[in-house]
Amino acid sequence: MSDDPWILLVEDSEPDVVLIQLGLAGLENPPKTKRAEHGRAALDLLGRCVDHGEPLPAVILLDLHMPVLDGPGFLSQLRANPDLAHLSVVVLTTTSSPVEVRQAHALGANAFLVKPVYPEKFTEMMATLDEFWLRQACPPT
Repeated sequence: MSDDPWILLVEDSEPDVVLIQLGLAGLENPPKTKRAEHGRAALDLLGRCVDHGEPLPAVILLDLHMPVLDGPGFLSQLRANPDLAHLSVVVLTTTSSPVEVRQAHALGANAFLVKPVYPEKFTEMMATLDEFWLRQACPPT
């Protein structure tokens, strides 16, 4: 497996997945992505990466409202796992509720972004995300 940085997209909405992937595809060097439809599937995927010595994602894009294990539940379990607690998590969701923003940060989210209303804005948001989280930010050592 390549050591190029990749993004884990934890999202249950197929239309949102398509918009995010289109936004990433519009970049000069689109990062690879893997998707999990809910928090439990994401934790399982990350556990397999650890078990097999595979690279972990440079950043996790996390929706808050999902079945099986929602965003807050995922964050709680991720931060409690010593093998995964260091990972960067950007909440990307439709809500801008101050209560949910505070809760996400209290549970260990590194950033909180509201999904754009217009599809073309996803490209701008993904370009900014790519530049900071994959190109500029220093990964944990």
